Amino acid sequence: MKYGIRSVPTFVVLKNNEEVWRSSGVLSESALEQKLIGLRSRKDKKNEHVN
Repeated sequence: MKYGIRSVPTFVVLKNNEEVWRSSGVLSESALEQKLIGLRSRKDKKNEHVN
């Protein structure tokens, strides 16, 4: 098993082909959305330039 999935649903977020987040089991739509927004915000903060 490439990603080691043992239960459904399993959400796996990859960045540059490496796992950065995983969740197994049921998530509400809003919980999943907030987690994905948080992961994206974290990425955006890393890309900010300090003047």
